Amino acid sequence: MAWRLCVALSGLLVLSGAPAHAQGQKQVLMVGQDVRPGDHVKTAAGEQQALLSPDGASLTVGPASDVALDTFQYDPATKRGTLALTVLAGSLRVGGGTISKSDDVTVAAGSSQVKIHGATAVIGVRPEGAEIRMLVGERVAVTAEGATQTMAQPDSVITVPAHKPPSAPTLARGQPDARDRLGEILPRPSTTCRARPAGSSRAARRSGLKRRWAADGGLRGCIAARPAL
Repeated sequence: MAWRLCVALSGLLVLSGAPAHAQGQKQVLMVGQDVRPGDHVKTAAGEQQALLSPDGASLTVGPASDVALDTFQYDPATKRGTLALTVLAGSLRVGGGTISKSDDVTVAAGSSQVKIHGATAVIGVRPEGAEIRMLVGERVAVTAEGATQTMAQPDSVITVPAHKPPSAPTLARGQPDARDRLGEILPRPSTTCRARPAGSSRAARRSGLKRRWAADGGLRGCIAARPAL
């Protein structure tokens, strides 16, 4: 039987033709087991759903989203495989995994095709088009209307208006509404400070450890902390 599923952040999993699982029983869905090719993961407003692939890739379906798993194959012996998804609405974050290090993870988003290679990316789809943001990693290529643009710099973004070619990559910094467009699945901004903040002890200065501090505009020598791949 082909399952079609709807998922809520609370862990409630409803499968057509099967009894519902109890709340809290299923928190993370496994690709290839809980979610198989042809299945859809749907969330309501304010909800997210985490998925984990056997190759180590992590996926997060953002609020008010509909994401389909098109293809999944993985050979643990060779660490090669295929992972393809479609974002019909809302947003999806894809990161890590051995498949993307040797073979591109592909995501259809609106009228565009996204290929993720050794990178973490967030894809958002709305009726007016798609937005793709590379958070960290090697590269993300976006193809639409016969044109391709590639991001190789962390924190870059490409926009794809409906039925138009993709824009050239730009830095995502300074775009305060990106979190709204990408459904709250971007990492929360934080800062890692290499300079000594006022009042820190000599022992702390000698330790050489990076310290994470709240950004208040008064600290110097701080850089935006990026998520790990």
